Amino acid sequence: MLEAISNIIPSSTQNVVTNFFSLLQNLPQNILFDIGLILIFAAIVAYIAKAIKQPLIPAYIIAGLILGPLALGIIHDSEIIRTIAEIGIIFLLFIVGIEMDLNKLKSVGWTTIIVGTLQVVLTFIAGYLISLYALGFDPLNSVYAGLVLAFSSTMIVIKLLSDEEELNTLHGRLIIGILFLQDVFVIFALAILLGTTTFSPALIVPILIKAFILFLIAYLLNRYVVYRVFKFAAKSQELLFLMALAICFVFVMIAYLFGFSIAIGAFVAGITIANLPYNMDIVGRVSPLKDFFATIFFVALGLQLGIGNFSTILFPLLIFMLVILFLKPFVILIILSILGYDKRNSFAAAISLAQISEFSLILVMSLASVSEVLFTTTILAAIISIALTSYIFKYEMKIYNILFPVLKIFEKLAIKKRGIGRTRKDKKNIVLFGYHRIGTIFYSALSKMKKKVLIVDFDP
Repeated sequence: MLEAISNIIPSSTQNVVTNFFSLLQNLPQNILFDIGLILIFAAIVAYIAKAIKQPLIPAYIIAGLILGPLALGIIHDSEIIRTIAEIGIIFLLFIVGIEMDLNKLKSVGWTTIIVGTLQVVLTFIAGYLISLYALGFDPLNSVYAGLVLAFSSTMIVIKLLSDEEELNTLHGRLIIGILFLQDVFVIFALAILLGTTTFSPALIVPILIKAFILFLIAYLLNRYVVYRVFKFAAKSQELLFLMALAICFVFVMIAYLFGFSIAIGAFVAGITIANLPYNMDIVGRVSPLKDFFATIFFVALGLQLGIGNFSTILFPLLIFMLVILFLKPFVILIILSILGYDKRNSFAAAISLAQISEFSLILVMSLASVSEVLFTTTILAAIISIALTSYIFKYEMKIYNILFPVLKIFEKLAIKKRGIGRTRKDKKNIVLFGYHRIGTIFYSALSKMKKKVLIVDFDP
């Protein structure tokens, strides 16, 4: 890296640059300096990305690549950084759980079960067969490859949906439902693969029992404890914030003890306190923590990449990207179209899930039997697909408009058209633009006054 830099800068400044990078590489290897370097480089690269109007997530990953073994090699203890990055996942899923409207999620419940199950099964089968026959992986690594390709990133997609304020749109609810079902499958997969070398249907029963207990605890706390405790805690903003974090990590620990993902625990904790009248105050106070740790997560993703012989993974990487970017969205688009969803929502849901899950990274990093080729291919495919997802969200409408003539064909597959919205011909006295937090207050007051209201909102 230093040699490359010396070729593009004047010789008069080469000594200064060389000494600067030598100083960075000689910093003490402890968590304080590692986090400091991560934040400094992430801020610099993100500033440049923002100046040229690019998404920030790829910038954070690039910062990790610069600090990692591919470039400067400054940070060596990436394991500790990954541990801290997991806290970002916890806070993100916790906030999503708080903001989740389960009544709206129920409206797409059966759809997400059908779509999520078929997508995971079909993508897994395709990934397994391609890895076994086209890439030459052994049967066990082909199973791993199928699982890696089957799941999408809950953290990335929900963060981007939240940033775009699309969590409660129709396609947003479809995406969240599919991701939640995927996470259920991931729990089973990780519990089976990490816990034993042989599979037995009897292994599923304990997992189902633990899942039932986890949600039962959440229901009982929500029903009998949470409101009373938080009503008192709300007298102090500091205590309210502390109690929210306590609830979050209680469920994280329970989920961990049950052998589940800590992300699932954080999500269930958020749902537990979602109906509190103070939920938006909690979200506002937790969000800065989420942003801080999420930044470390993306930088840590770049830190993990180290390529030995790139030629050996070039073809597997190309095949993986074709499955991720085209086959997986195509499967989702077909199924949603058959179920009667319009081309706009079907396309938005399908294209948003074109990446590798963070759980796929956990899988390949936790299993000793994963081949070096599969490990490196998965890490690189995750980085590329996650970076591309940011651009997909940014230019989603432009992509949709380009593909509009083709997408009209998919609507013909519908078994039965679903009513996405209603058009009323009777006259209204009042037009209300926006039906969310403030809009619902206006509508409630106008309804009590027996006023006829026409609501206009971008959310179908």
